[in-house]
Formats: sequence, C-alpha cells, structure tokens
Amino acid sequence: MDTNKIQAENQEEGEVSTTSCSKYVKDDNATFLENLKGQMDEFVNASMEEHKACFKHNMDKIFEEVSKAVSAVKNVEVNQVCQKVVSAVKNVEVNQVNQTADST
Repeated sequence: MDTNKIQAENQEEGEVSTTSCSKYVKDDNATFLENLKGQMDEFVNASMEEHKACFKHNMDKIFEEVSKAVSAVKNVEVNQVCQKVVSAVKNVEVNQVNQTADST
C-alpha cells in the first residue's frame, strides 16, 4: 500500500492516466478488507486533478455509449421509414399499372 502512495506522490500533477482511473493492483494474498483499504487510500490520496480527469473520462465513456445507442435507434427508425416509403411507392406503381391495364 505504501508503494501506491509513493507512486502517486512521484507522479506529476499534469500527468494523469487516461486508460484507467484506478492504479491500485489487487493483492491476491490480501483479505477483502485489506484490498478495500488500499483502494480507499488511493482514492483519498489522489489529487483533485486525478479526480477531475477520472470523472471526465467516465463521463466521456458514458456519452459515447449513449450516442452509439441513439445512433443505432435512429438508424433503425430511418430504415423502417425508408422501407415504408419504398413499399408505398411500389403500391402506387402497381395501382397505376393496374388502372392502366383496366382502362385498356
């Protein structure tokens, strides 16, 4: 646990990890409470810049996932509308052909 604190202190404030907010490595030999204490120590001892970067990173991931979901829904809706329009145009063409055939 002390090594995590030393690493955090040695890290420059401008240098913040963008891949993961947590740098704590779970110790397989430690108990659940010891690992929890290590994670809490890391959280409490993190700088405000690290918290801000982590928050921003998580919000970016959330907005990215939401925008993908919205885009997928819009694509489905557009495809459904296009299919309805094509179907309606085909019906109009068939009706026109039938009317032309009936009038001759």
